[in-house]
Amino acid sequence: MKFRNELYILVVLLTGFISFSYMLYAKSLIEADDIFSVGLEGITFLSILFFLMLTIKMKAQKLLVLGCLFVSIGSVLNILDVIEGIELPGFIDVYIENGLFSIGIAMCSIGVFILLNKENEMKRKLKHQATHDSLTNLPNWYMINDYLAGALARCQKSNKELAVMFLDLDRFKFVNDTKGHKAGDLVLKKVAERLAASVRDGHVVARKSGDEFIIVLEDADKASVIATAKRVLKSFKEPFFDTNEEVFISTSIGISLFPQDGNTPDTLIHKADKAMYMAKKQGKNNFQFVKTESDKALTRKVQLESALRKAIQNDELMLHYQPQLELKTGKLKGVEALLRWNHPVFGSISPMEFIPIAEETGIIVQIGEWVIDEACRQNRIWQDEGFTPIRIAVNVSALQFQNSRLIKNIRQTLENYELDPELLELEITESVMHDLEDTFHIFADLKEIGVKISIDDFGTGYSSLSVLHKLTMDYVKIDKSFVQEIWTSPTSATLVKTIIDIGSTMNFKLIAEGIEDEDQAKFLEDNGCHLGQGYYYSRPLPTEEIEVFMKEQMKENSKQISDVAG
Repeated sequence: MKFRNELYILVVLLTGFISFSYMLYAKSLIEADDIFSVGLEGITFLSILFFLMLTIKMKAQKLLVLGCLFVSIGSVLNILDVIEGIELPGFIDVYIENGLFSIGIAMCSIGVFILLNKENEMKRKLKHQATHDSLTNLPNWYMINDYLAGALARCQKSNKELAVMFLDLDRFKFVNDTKGHKAGDLVLKKVAERLAASVRDGHVVARKSGDEFIIVLEDADKASVIATAKRVLKSFKEPFFDTNEEVFISTSIGISLFPQDGNTPDTLIHKADKAMYMAKKQGKNNFQFVKTESDKALTRKVQLESALRKAIQNDELMLHYQPQLELKTGKLKGVEALLRWNHPVFGSISPMEFIPIAEETGIIVQIGEWVIDEACRQNRIWQDEGFTPIRIAVNVSALQFQNSRLIKNIRQTLENYELDPELLELEITESVMHDLEDTFHIFADLKEIGVKISIDDFGTGYSSLSVLHKLTMDYVKIDKSFVQEIWTSPTSATLVKTIIDIGSTMNFKLIAEGIEDEDQAKFLEDNGCHLGQGYYYSRPLPTEEIEVFMKEQMKENSKQISDVAG
């Protein structure tokens, strides 16, 4: 028997609902005409179950159990609630309800197929968007919190272990800043794929935010956690672009364990985050488990980061100046400005401690701009007081070098203090040569302004002869690690000679760092190095003391001139 009720047909047309009734006593299916729109001709009860089996890919035995359920339960039954974790195609939802007689015997079941139900599809999409990261399609921060809470409850009940990994990509900010956000997004997608491939079924990878990811390993002992961490690190060894400019990044991983490190999502994630910072401190590209002793170090780091953001406005930063002398004559030819930080609570803080924090957080750009301004301001004061004009070298981080404000700020600063551009030297590290095209453009702009440029710590980074000869360099600095091993390492002595020869061939002036004794100074002078700095000549001096040093140099120069004239 087929329904011909006009009102029913109208409901079908307006809502997209298709209804059917299965009469138990007759073992037959009464359906609406439009049920054939799903291709189910000659429908029987078993054919409906078979259709559902194909649709949701569930074993027939489980479907038959469901069939029994929906004819025996006297309330609405949503199959989606019963078959948790199985996703139906977007065009269909299934709801089942029973018709009962007063004696309580289930005589029939009435089912409703909801076809092309846009409202339900929209709800699914909105739910997915709320719980998944739009870029990587991984579970997001909110979903992983909920999942972790459930996983902890399960592990607590079954007395099983659980691990939380907190991952932060190394050098990702540099990739984003130098290659653009489009390239950065592509890297994040590839990272998500590699992380998902590195864990076994049942483990969950999520994106927290930015370049931070979380992995939850349920029912995992420490040995399997270590194995997973090693697989993750190994997955980063291949480049992320197979182009002319390959991108290599790594990741630092912090790991917390349930139950020893905590029993709540917040505690485990927080402690894994702390352990990740320890992995960064250990040189990056490694994993660290939670250590109690790391808590104090991390707390100090957080405190220093907060204090560093206020250091400029609170007038806590200062510059010390280390003399650079001509090796043959001993004459002062320049000074290097070195940053110092004196905090009212923490006291004097080593640059080795606060500079990495500044670079990690990006504060280094603001600090670097202050250093350039302060060096130029002080140079102007010295000239106004009658000191001989002197070149001041300032260190420029890779992040500041790539910053779009660099050229404009230098021009403006030199104009503000009416300073000769040749009296400002920018010391850059070899790492800025990672993106050669941008480096060439920035070098050209700087040379147009007229400032001096030097490469710091030459021989320890990325530069090559094929790149150096294309750059209009003024100075090359020989790293102190080579200088201090001249007499203890034949390799270092050979390297120093080679660097000096390269500089001479390419018309760069050589500055040796870290000279500590007369023998080192003599070796460098004999092999053709032009300038030197180090504790053999002077430690970095505050403003008042470097002024005394410069006055003595001026007196010595005047005496030499008088002796020659006499």
